[in-house]
Amino acid sequence: MPLAVSLAVSPGWTTPLLALGLILVVEVACANVIEPLLIGAGTGLSPLAVLMAAVFWAWLWGPVGLILATPMTVCLVVIGRHVPGLKFLDIVLRDEPGLEPDAQFYQRLLAGDQGEAEQIVARYAKDKPVAEVFDGIVLPAMRLAEADRHRGDLDGPTEAAVRDMLGAVVEDLGGPRESSENRSAPRPGPVLCLPARDWADELASDMLALLLTDRGLQASVLSAESLSGELVDQVAALSPVAVCVSAVPPAAAVHFRVLCKRLRARFPELPIVAGLWDGREDVQAVRLELGAIGTDHVATTLSGAAEILRRLATEASPKAGAVNS
Repeated sequence: MPLAVSLAVSPGWTTPLLALGLILVVEVACANVIEPLLIGAGTGLSPLAVLMAAVFWAWLWGPVGLILATPMTVCLVVIGRHVPGLKFLDIVLRDEPGLEPDAQFYQRLLAGDQGEAEQIVARYAKDKPVAEVFDGIVLPAMRLAEADRHRGDLDGPTEAAVRDMLGAVVEDLGGPRESSENRSAPRPGPVLCLPARDWADELASDMLALLLTDRGLQASVLSAESLSGELVDQVAALSPVAVCVSAVPPAAAVHFRVLCKRLRARFPELPIVAGLWDGREDVQAVRLELGAIGTDHVATTLSGAAEILRRLATEASPKAGAVNS
């Protein structure tokens, strides 16, 4: 109709051609850019999904399909969100941001692709200190692995592969780890790192020990295979100036509390740092959740725990020198 009116009122071809060009530009821009962006943002669909849905439903049902394309596609997304067998629809059609580096890293670990996992860590670690890499990508991946393991989503071979690849990544970032055989007779040192329960807690203790070594402290890691009573006996034999009990959520809380309480009962004056590696910034809230477990300090990041232990070791050095003299 606008083109017919322009032909009727214009003495030449300039106005009709301008009207035709305007119509073509506006229609193409609205159909291919503006509407997909606006409709996709409002429905949770990606712009590409809106375009592909319009093409598919228009081909299938004609003009009626074009009208119903967006609501039908939204219904498919909702079905995919709640029906496990159709989960791929939710993944393909929904407008979701890309995975965070820690999730990408963990996904590559699950796939057994150690090379790509190391590349993700290398890209993340560019221009970052080792402590930030441990807290920002390795520990979150370990928390994901622990959550899957305790839900029963990781079988034995997959868990072993993830554990080995995480250990290799930690070695690449911070240096070689101490073997389990050597931990049967740990060296005396100012700081001891005690795993609360399993391999994830022990690997977190390894990372903490590496950070302490970078700060000029001697740190030893006890084995996660030892029982809590054995760990307490080893602490008595080594006489450290401070200990850190390491636990990776979500399932180490019970063993974590038991070990902390046993340490406090046996060593009333020993500084104990509770390392609950959940990454939260509100340490006071974590302290309230843990309750009265006898610890002097609470840390939720490896960098924070390393700084606390460095300060405790520094404060204890003059006292140790006075005693020795």
